[in-house]
Amino acid sequence: MKKKILLLLICVVSIIGCSAGSNNKMNVEAKASDSSESSFFKGKKVLIAYFSWGGTTERMAKEIQNVTGGDLFKIVPEKSYPTDYTECTEVAKVERDKDLRPAISGKVVNFDEYDVVFIGCPVWWHTAPMIISTFVESYDFKGKAVVPFCTYAATYRDETLQKIVDLTPNSKHLKGLGTTGDTDEVKAWIESIGK
Repeated sequence: MKKKILLLLICVVSIIGCSAGSNNKMNVEAKASDSSESSFFKGKKVLIAYFSWGGTTERMAKEIQNVTGGDLFKIVPEKSYPTDYTECTEVAKVERDKDLRPAISGKVVNFDEYDVVFIGCPVWWHTAPMIISTFVESYDFKGKAVVPFCTYAATYRDETLQKIVDLTPNSKHLKGLGTTGDTDEVKAWIESIGK
C-alpha cells in the first residue's frame, strides 16, 4: 500500500512539474543544436514565427527551421479556434470582417535579438488570419528583414504574402513563398534569398 501511495505521489508531482513548466514556456523552440545562427543570412539570428490551424503551415515552418537553424515561435491563440473546419471558417470570417485582434498566448523572449523574421500562416478568407496582425502589432520590426510565407488550398497566396509585408512597413522584405503544403521548394527558396 505504501508503494502505491508513493508511486501515486510521484506521478502527481511529475504532472504538476510538467504543467508548471509548460505555462512558463514562451512557445519559442530552438533547434536541437541550441544555435539560431544560420549559415544563411550571413550568420544573422533567425526567428520563424507561424500560426498553423491544421498542421500544414507548421510543417513548412519546421522545414524552414531545418534549413536555416533558426528558432521557432508558434503563434498560439489564447482561445483555441474550433477544430471543425466550417466552424473555424465562420470564426475567421467574423474576425476579418470586424478587424479583430485575437489574443496570443505567450510571447517571443528577446525579440530584439533577431535579425531575420519569417512570418507564416495559412490563407484564411483571401488573406492572413487576424492573429497575424496581433502578432506583428506586438513587436517592433523596424530594421529587421521580414520573410513572409503561407500555405493555401486554392489561391490568394500573393494577397496573403502582401498582407504580411503591409503589416511590417518599417522592415526590409525578402521574397516570400506560398505553397499548398509541399516543402520541396523551401531549401531552394532560402538559398535564393539567404545569401
